[in-house]
Amino acid sequence: MEKIALRIKNKESGIIALSTILLLGAVIMETAIVGSLLVFAFNNINYGVRLSAGALAAAKAGLADATIKLIRDKNLSVVPFYSLGVGDWIAKITVCRNSRTLADPCDTADSGKTEITSLGQAFNRSRRLRAIYNVSGVTGETTLIAVTELSS
Repeated sequence: MEKIALRIKNKESGIIALSTILLLGAVIMETAIVGSLLVFAFNNINYGVRLSAGALAAAKAGLADATIKLIRDKNLSVVPFYSLGVGDWIAKITVCRNSRTLADPCDTADSGKTEITSLGQAFNRSRRLRAIYNVSGVTGETTLIAVTELSS
């Protein structure tokens, strides 16, 4: 009789231990899943910020390249649209000279000005900078009027 009662007691404690282990396992798995999702979200945010900064750097490099070309050649005999590779990123530069249009990318309201628009792209992020210059036709002096960041 004592052996039968002892066996029943051991079965009950085994069932309790099984349910406890399953409950603790579920809590641990849930914590691991939430932790993984938080790490994933944090990495995506940091990656997006890094790509956006890269796109801005590419746009600045494109603007600087076009500015150098403008200073070297006051008539700016370059093609009005060209691309520039900046490491893994790309800058698409548009140069508008003496144009009075209201269409993108040449939307300066002042004729006689030179407008340079640089679109920097890094994977799926893009940043756009626009600079407006006044170039003297006589002396070739180049004066920066404004640099603005535009919404892409």
